[in-house]
Amino acid sequence: MVKTKFVVATAALSAVTMANAALWSSTSLDVLVGDSYEYGDMSKSSTILTLEHSDGWEFGDNYFFFDITDWDDADSTVYGEYNPRLSLYKMYNGMSEEEFTTPIISDVLLAGQVDMGNNFRAYMGGVALTFDIPGVQYFSVNFFYRDNPEIDGSTFQITPVWTVPFEVQT
Repeated sequence: MVKTKFVVATAALSAVTMANAALWSSTSLDVLVGDSYEYGDMSKSSTILTLEHSDGWEFGDNYFFFDITDWDDADSTVYGEYNPRLSLYKMYNGMSEEEFTTPIISDVLLAGQVDMGNNFRAYMGGVALTFDIPGVQYFSVNFFYRDNPEIDGSTFQITPVWTVPFEVQT
């Protein structure tokens, strides 16, 4: 959590269509600078560089991000997540003459995810549902079985993702 002195610089690249396999993509590079990040029992200064990318292709989508954190009084750390998904609806509709649709659920996807960082890895697999919700541009929920080598037994993770457009009137 950042308490004070927070500066954000963002560069974003977006495209409606891309050459080759990608139907759409969005990439951003963010720089966060702060001097009051809570880190355990202390407050530290840091600069964080985040590269984030998502894209869609004929039968699914991909998402990843990587954070490079440069602590002022320690070594840099790297953390990232990669989340590919395969659309069951798009695969069926691409191979069939009939289009499969449902009123509220717009897609069902097989989903995987890898989380990795300095001396850390976790693997996930499961299913994702994408919903058509009025007024919401995008809403999806990933349901994962999570294999974290640092934790005994089975764990699960639910990851909602949404986009709700809005305008600020001036």
